[in-house]
Amino acid sequence: MSLKTNAVPAFNATGLNMIRIVIASYFMAVSIGLIHGTQATILFEALTGPGVAHFLARCLSFTLSFLLICGLAVRASALTLGLVLFWSSFITMNPETSVTALDDFWRDLALVAALLLTYQPTGTRALGRAAILRRKLVPRHLTFAANVAPRRVATPADPAPEASTPRRDRPAGGTAISLRSLLE
Repeated sequence: MSLKTNAVPAFNATGLNMIRIVIASYFMAVSIGLIHGTQATILFEALTGPGVAHFLARCLSFTLSFLLICGLAVRASALTLGLVLFWSSFITMNPETSVTALDDFWRDLALVAALLLTYQPTGTRALGRAAILRRKLVPRHLTFAANVAPRRVATPADPAPEASTPRRDRPAGGTAISLRSLLE
C-alpha cells in the first residue's frame, strides 16, 4: 500500500508578492506622510538636527519601501526596514511611557514579522521572478580548447524502398486480395 501526497507548496510566490507589496506600500505611505506610523527620526536625531533627521528618516524609509515594491534586493531591504522599524519603535517606547506606546510597539513588532515573511525562501527562481524590473538573462559563451570531430556511426544497410514503382502497380496486401476475389 502506498500513500500518495500532493506536493503543494506552503506559500505561493504570487501571494508572497502581494503581501510584500501591501506592506511596502504601508511604509511608503508613512514615509510620504499620508498616514501616521513609526518614523525612524529618533535614530538620526543623535547624529544630526531634528529637521535633517526627519528628512533622512523619510528618505531611508521611502527608498527601502520602493526597493521592496519593485522586488529589488528583497531580503536586504526587508531586513533593513525591519531593523530600522524595530529599533525606532523600541527607543520610542520608554519604560515611563503609557500603555499606548506598548500598543504601538506591538503593532510595529507584527509589521517586522510580516516583513521577515516577505522573503520566506521559495527558491532562487521564485526570488528572481519576484522582481517587477527583471534582469535580462544572458547565456554563457563557452569556448573549447580544440575542435571536436564528430564520430561516424555505422548503420545496417536499409532495404531499397519501393517508392520507384507506382502504388497501383504494387502487389496488394493479404486483406486486399481476399476482398478483391470476393468482389469479382
